[in-house]
Amino acid sequence: MYASAVSFLAPARVKAMLRGAECGKLLVLDVRDSDFAGGHIKGAENIPAARFDGDEMVDQIIARFCQDVEVVVVHCYLSQQRGPYCAQRLAERLEAQGCTSPEVCVMAGGWKRFRRELEMDDFELVEGFSD
Repeated sequence: MYASAVSFLAPARVKAMLRGAECGKLLVLDVRDSDFAGGHIKGAENIPAARFDGDEMVDQIIARFCQDVEVVVVHCYLSQQRGPYCAQRLAERLEAQGCTSPEVCVMAGGWKRFRRELEMDDFELVEGFSD
């Protein structure tokens, strides 16, 4: 087993990253299933959690999405099980490949908390969602 550490980021920090200079180096992976269509962070890649079970699939995700990013933020609806599991799998596969970046994080509280904490000027950060 790998000792890859995955940290948690508050939605407010994720919002700041989406608005800041870090935005171009940030990848948001939403690991929810069909509920992704009901609202999500603009620009997020939707890769359902089931795709993180096999090493080959995770390696394909890394090759396709993680090459030019510094931070990967993974989340599901609550980020209690699927999000942390997927983030840990991603971090383990990156470590197995000898990669020191990107940093892999979980958005604390997931989409539910992100959505609950939306303020008027935050709606530019989401799509497929109406309040």
